[in-house]
Amino acid sequence: GSLGPSYIADFSSRGPTSDGRTKPDILATGMAVVSAGALPDVFGECDPSRPPSPGGKSDGLLSLQGTSMAAPLVSGTALL
Repeated sequence: GSLGPSYIADFSSRGPTSDGRTKPDILATGMAVVSAGALPDVFGECDPSRPPSPGGKSDGLLSLQGTSMAAPLVSGTALL
């Protein structure tokens, strides 16, 4: 399928604004993003046998969502 408004999370802001501007200005993945959930005393902690399900965890990895996951992606991309 094509990308468009249906690919924006339902908890994300959408435009147009009250003065007619198109929003959002930038989009980033913010749902079911896999991140390290360190287990410092476990060897191979971030090498799971299977990835975590959305909102779950598996062998030192977490699947999270929201701006806390999207902001680092945008920041890192901007830095490159």
